[in-house]
Amino acid sequence: MRYLCLIFFDANEFGSTIGRDWLPVEGGRSVEAGTTVRVRNGKLWVTEGSCTRRREQLGGFSLIEARDLNQAILVASRIPPARHGSVEVWPIRELEPM
Repeated sequence: MRYLCLIFFDANEFGSTIGRDWLPVEGGRSVEAGTTVRVRNGKLWVTEGSCTRRREQLGGFSLIEARDLNQAILVASRIPPARHGSVEVWPIRELEPM
């Protein structure tokens, strides 16, 4: 299954806007389908749903392949900004061809 990892940076720590415009090539799911991954002091924190704070801004995204949400969370925990900002993990909804 494919997952979209939205990478958020803490604007106070990084002090600049990183990547404002991006176009997803796949559709997302409802807000409840997201999972937020943070790594603090080597400890993994997982929160269901979108829970970005106002001071965080979208810095980029990555499409990953994983067998399930648990594997996607492990992959997301290795993305460096998870240590300072956060990474939201969203299952990709396959769209029918037009």
